[in-house]
Amino acid sequence: MGFRNPLLDPVLAHSGLRYVSWTRRGFDTVRSDAGQILRRLTRGLTAGDLLLLHDRTAARMSARPSVVIAVLTLLLDELAVRGLRSISLPMALEHGQGRETWLQGG
Repeated sequence: MGFRNPLLDPVLAHSGLRYVSWTRRGFDTVRSDAGQILRRLTRGLTAGDLLLLHDRTAARMSARPSVVIAVLTLLLDELAVRGLRSISLPMALEHGQGRETWLQGG
């Protein structure tokens, strides 16, 4: 849910887990305008940003599929224009890479 508590880190470490949070969220569960969500995600976007979108319970564009499908199409195009590419969080964590590799330039 994005909440951070200083007591959380030791509990996570004891369980072999890591706390990871996003740097940008599009509010795709409450907004249905793909352009508005895209602008929110990409304003000031830099390599290393971690974007939050939801795969369930997302807002719908009338009878069409969830808005996140439209946003993803636009977002991937925008990343390409900016010379960025996305990688999954599991991929970044698997390779022990930090924040700077989650959204890579080049």
